[in-house]
Amino acid sequence: MVDRMRRDSSARFLIVLLVILGAAACGSGNRHAVRAAAAFQPLPAGHVRVIFTRPVKTGWGEAYVIASARGELLGETPAESYFDAVVPAGRIVFYGWNHKIAGDYGRATMLEGTLVEGHTYWVIVDLTKDGFELLAPNFEIMNVDSLTQVIAKHHVELVPGQPSKLDAGRVRDQMEEARERLAKQRPAERIMMRTLGPQSTTAMFCMRVDKLGWKELATTGLCERRATP
Repeated sequence: MVDRMRRDSSARFLIVLLVILGAAACGSGNRHAVRAAAAFQPLPAGHVRVIFTRPVKTGWGEAYVIASARGELLGETPAESYFDAVVPAGRIVFYGWNHKIAGDYGRATMLEGTLVEGHTYWVIVDLTKDGFELLAPNFEIMNVDSLTQVIAKHHVELVPGQPSKLDAGRVRDQMEEARERLAKQRPAERIMMRTLGPQSTTAMFCMRVDKLGWKELATTGLCERRATP
């Protein structure tokens, strides 16, 4: 009887220990806080908002890094998430890569464009046949349902005290790799996939949002509610 009680006690202790260790492991690896979207704030004069979103679930455990033309970290997109950045209007370049995965799935890509003051533009992190890439969306032709869900529920921020550290040498290599890939693209592909323009703005996005989407986005102020017929 005593031996059985000891075995039961040992088993309970082992279970509790495993639970604690598992929770600690999960917590230490989670560098992002995900929350429901708050309302987008008005833009300061001379600036634009850029929404970086990754609507796909693939590669759930890895975040895609977004950097400015100077190699400064703008943010990261884990699977099914987004963040937004307010940047000066005018000529822009963005770089993106997965800093943990090598090979095609970690390939560096870039976008460029001339952004007009007061507008909100979108950048999609998506999985193509060549791996994860930064893409300029064309809302005139694409379905926006998955983006609506992500914007309503999955705003991501880096956890305070746990910022991503970008190695300067790695950043330079990734930026150079992205520039080389862009130079090899055909002009039509470059314009269609790598250039932000009117087709990638919230004005175009909101034209495609359906009735359910309007309810999902009600608290964000991203789209003005249309009058019902």
